[in-house]
Amino acid sequence: MLAKTILYGWKMSIKGVRFCFQPGSLRRSVSRNRSNSQNLTDCGIKAICVRYRHLLHVLFFLFFFFLVVFPKGGLKIQGIPLTWGYLFLAVFSAISFLKSRFSFSKQQLIAVLCILPFAALGIGAMSILGTRDVGFAASFIISFLCLPVIFFLFFSKYLADVDRVLFNRMLANSLFVVALFGVIAFVYTAVFFDFLLIPHLMIPQEDISTFAFTRMIDRGNIFKLVSTYNNGNIYGICMLMFSNYYFHIEESRFKKSVFILALLLTLSRTVWIGLLVAYWLGFFFSVKTRSNWIRHSLFWVLSIVLLGGCISLFNINTEFIFDAHLGGRLWQLDALKSFSYLPSVAFEQIWEIVYLGVLQNFGMIGLLLFLFGMIAPLAIHFFGAKKRGDENNRAAQDRIAAGLILYLIVCCSDGAIQYIPTMAFFWFLSSLLLSPAKSIA
Repeated sequence: MLAKTILYGWKMSIKGVRFCFQPGSLRRSVSRNRSNSQNLTDCGIKAICVRYRHLLHVLFFLFFFFLVVFPKGGLKIQGIPLTWGYLFLAVFSAISFLKSRFSFSKQQLIAVLCILPFAALGIGAMSILGTRDVGFAASFIISFLCLPVIFFLFFSKYLADVDRVLFNRMLANSLFVVALFGVIAFVYTAVFFDFLLIPHLMIPQEDISTFAFTRMIDRGNIFKLVSTYNNGNIYGICMLMFSNYYFHIEESRFKKSVFILALLLTLSRTVWIGLLVAYWLGFFFSVKTRSNWIRHSLFWVLSIVLLGGCISLFNINTEFIFDAHLGGRLWQLDALKSFSYLPSVAFEQIWEIVYLGVLQNFGMIGLLLFLFGMIAPLAIHFFGAKKRGDENNRAAQDRIAAGLILYLIVCCSDGAIQYIPTMAFFWFLSSLLLSPAKSIA
């Protein structure tokens, strides 16, 4: 056996020598090796690209899942929350940046440039005048600098390529699961006087002991629905942004009813009013319901008259609904008396009444820059961008725009603008609105 092996090797060596010395053999050998090497390189690059795309798909799913379903899950580092959703978003953005896998439309670039002046003013003011809370300062930088850049520039390529049918299904199911869990948790808390909380998945471990006292969710003998968002107002505000788009992509009446019920059980005046405004915005942007505007108007007029009659007949106390102190926010109106034109005080935080909080911290110039940056995506959509796709696609765009308009209206009462995940949702929807994809629904 050994002799045969040696003989075989010898014959192959002789053939190799003969081949090498044949005219043109060396050139053909090198060319063939180069061709094989190129093929292997191309296959390797394709394999890496496939794995890379799979990695981005996994990161996108994890980011989406934790941001929508478990937005408060994570850790706290020196009082600053580090959530899993934001962490996966950061990793996704870093990989996209390093691999240069990002492209954006002209409209998206304009939108991010419009918010940068306000971010620059805020960061400059904090650098000169200082801050009173490091956590809110970090939240400001993330909300008005990092998130717009990520969603408009780094995220735009993925939004253009993602399967929108799958995305819509994933979004609708996620919102329904969060609403259903919220209703179940609400009933559980009302019956057993305890909260359904999972450490590090729904809330940082450090916040569990003070959860009931620091989240402003107590309404006497009942607690507000908070779902996985740990705060009724934050949950309601975030869901209001998605509400019109959710009603557009979700066909099940049962799921829509659970979604609305969850918003009602937040026991938040801001959310209740926002739900009515959401209806009217959906009514305005929908051609089908707009054609029946008389019927819808009569329905709401009769409902209001009936509600007023019940309140008068049964002498119902309406102080909760018509609160003269604006839910403890009345003092924020003092900003209208003492504001300046430029930032003049150390940054503290942007209040519940967002516009007054911006006015107090950054002056009238800051408020104008803020409005310019926040309204820019809507202005570009309605006046600067061409309508894309078929009628269903345009309807989906208008429903996304309705959610953004609704949030800007809600900011007059309680915008929760510096709390996770409010601004992540706002900039995500803004980028989706201006996405270069051919179809978004």
